[in-house]
Amino acid sequence: MAACTGSPPSTQRLLCGGHLLPLDWQNCTLLFRSQTYSGSEIDIQLAVDGDTGKPIEWVDIDPEAFTENGGGRSSTALRRL
Repeated sequence: MAACTGSPPSTQRLLCGGHLLPLDWQNCTLLFRSQTYSGSEIDIQLAVDGDTGKPIEWVDIDPEAFTENGGGRSSTALRRL
């Protein structure tokens, strides 16, 4: 099994339509694709627990991680099956 990991910090820039910024709710969908492998050959994981080696399935949101303009910081990892 080969692995390709996106090392933090990483930046994903999104454009979401907003009607009443900053008062409306924003819900954006991210679509990650590979130009080389099909969806059955890759497994996108949020992160792997350093102690157990198991994928992390949930995230605690830290309000301090958000900037004044509403942007946030995140990281992603790709693992090929």
